[in-house]
Amino acid sequence: TTPDATVYRNPDGTRSVVFTGEPANFKRSGSWRSIDARATPETGAQAVPGAFVMSENYWRVRFTRAGGGVHPEVEGLPARPVSWSPVGVALPAPIVSSDGKIVTYVDVWPGVDLRYTLFNSVLKEDIVLKSPGVEAAYSFDYRGGRLMADADARDGMALADADLSERMAFGELVVTKGEGWWVTDEAGGFRTVSDGPGNSSVVTIGVDPEWLAEQPVESFPIVLDPTAVFYPPGNAVHGASWAGAFNTVNGTTWVCPNTSNGV
Repeated sequence: TTPDATVYRNPDGTRSVVFTGEPANFKRSGSWRSIDARATPETGAQAVPGAFVMSENYWRVRFTRAGGGVHPEVEGLPARPVSWSPVGVALPAPIVSSDGKIVTYVDVWPGVDLRYTLFNSVLKEDIVLKSPGVEAAYSFDYRGGRLMADADARDGMALADADLSERMAFGELVVTKGEGWWVTDEAGGFRTVSDGPGNSSVVTIGVDPEWLAEQPVESFPIVLDPTAVFYPPGNAVHGASWAGAFNTVNGTTWVCPNTSNGV
């Protein structure tokens, strides 16, 4: 077994291997475990009321409301905390879909939701503009590292430690409207970065306000997708060496593992 291959023993004594396009397994305490990328209510002595967490994985993401002081908080194993939150607004309580794969903060800004979809190696973020009359740009405070340009993705960024080792990657910003039509260039989609206090950055994501004002109601929802991928440096946790290569498809950036460890 490896992160992207699962070995099954057949009744006749032979073995079958199922390969996946992204990690399906991870190591914890020396044993391989299947990834479960669902958000469930946080439990334990330090649990925050109303918080949800995805932790059965080589990385974890935690969703809380404003009182928790974080947006989703992403950390590897061992913990290397990274967090981000919208600037100037308080987060409402997160709402989780019945299958545990989608977490939504409703009306973070008037008429605008933040929606997160959980994959095994990807946290897909959507800024969902639901109707005409909404703002054209939205800012986030990223903490836990400095954002810098990522040469592996057009308009991409990476969150780096002080020694410039990457901890999280952000692919090309994608803007869609209506039933998912790509309009990134037409909409003037942009993402700007400035230094924040301490080891933080402020990211502003938006579209051309004149273009937005011209959109009829049929164009909505308009979705801004600045999806993030997290990977712990060294990846000693799950026993693989991750090359940090990225493919961007439909605005989602997938991290590609180099699973050179044996079965």
